[in-house]
Amino acid sequence: MKTNWHAHNALAFRLEFGGDGEEDIKAAVKAVDRQRCYRVTDDFCLYLCGLQGRENEMGVYLLRYVNTIMLTAVETGIDLRTLYPDGIRKIYLELLEVLEPERERRYIKWKFIDPVIRERTEYLEIHSEKMVGEIEAMIIEKNGNISLTECADALGVHPTYIWKLLKMERNKSSGSIIPMPRTLSAFLARLWE
Repeated sequence: MKTNWHAHNALAFRLEFGGDGEEDIKAAVKAVDRQRCYRVTDDFCLYLCGLQGRENEMGVYLLRYVNTIMLTAVETGIDLRTLYPDGIRKIYLELLEVLEPERERRYIKWKFIDPVIRERTEYLEIHSEKMVGEIEAMIIEKNGNISLTECADALGVHPTYIWKLLKMERNKSSGSIIPMPRTLSAFLARLWE
């Protein structure tokens, strides 16, 4: 009987997030999109409300969610020692101290999302010019036959971030919305028109 409950719980977890909750928060972190991270976290914590009285399950899902944020941070080049010079053990212990969804929602934003987004934003601002050069080198290497997704994966960012970065670097006005074409060379051709 417990297996059916877990299968139902896993299905509910995916449905609450309109697909896969882990992928949603991962994409939001990679896109360096604080508001999207907050929305996904709000939805996740609403899901946790349904687990009241089942603290063990709540703790497991909470750790799974936070670990996704932390692993995405590491995958995108963030050094956790920089974010948490005193280590991460204390924040994990505090996270699990009182399992109350509203408290967890605020704590995740304060201790996990905000530092990761802040560090990633600073890194990308410092290295944006270099990233544009890497993007252009990939386009040349692939004779223009590279997708935004392939390029984003190679750079450890979300395709939306590539789009934002190229618009920013090429000083395009925010009023001109450019639909994202399939390949970067087509995108750059439109961007540089």
